[in-house]
Amino acid sequence: MDHSDFLTLAAHVSNRCLTPGNEIGNLVLTNGPEGQLREPQLRHLWANEADKKNIKYSFESPTSQKYSFSGTQEKAVSGRHDLVLYLSEPPRQQVLIELKHALSAKTIKQDLVKLLRETTQDDVVGCAVMFVAESTKVGLERLSTRLPEVIRKAWNDPHLTDQDREALLTNKKWFEMLIVVREGQNRETYRSGEITISTLLASHAKESIFESHKGWADEWLATH
Repeated sequence: MDHSDFLTLAAHVSNRCLTPGNEIGNLVLTNGPEGQLREPQLRHLWANEADKKNIKYSFESPTSQKYSFSGTQEKAVSGRHDLVLYLSEPPRQQVLIELKHALSAKTIKQDLVKLLRETTQDDVVGCAVMFVAESTKVGLERLSTRLPEVIRKAWNDPHLTDQDREALLTNKKWFEMLIVVREGQNRETYRSGEITISTLLASHAKESIFESHKGWADEWLATH
């Protein structure tokens, strides 16, 4: 799976998230008058689109490394990836994806550590975080200004070794941050842009890292 293949899949999922009302196909959304897209519903949409393209996938896949974010290393256990995409025979992990509901920088740090470390594996070509929020643009702006700090903390986390960091900076791996805001009139898709992990780590300034990629899903599908 190359970067373009992934973005086409992600754009279809992102646009389906913008469906008004509390039903997307046969999926019924609950929790609120228009329903909410939490992680289980997002997994369903990704799986549905992957099935259309005959892309293999798995949910809650164990990480290759063990982690302990609270406590000693003796208590370290395997983490889980929300979604993994495969495109080879026999199936091998190629794209690692974490799904998030609500625009919270706090929830992303541990997932970033896992993604950064696990993406050093040879077969992994890229990783992504997808946020879906029933929120206003204020939440998006707050997230974009806080992310550089969160990214730095993830990069300096003791779970990453010097070898991991060197591999991440020298290998041609990619990282995507996808955001869907779906409250009232604020139904938009946002994207961090075509960035490598090394570019992501260089985004230290307190400015929006979304580079005006508003409505990216429609634009991508119109040109690919």
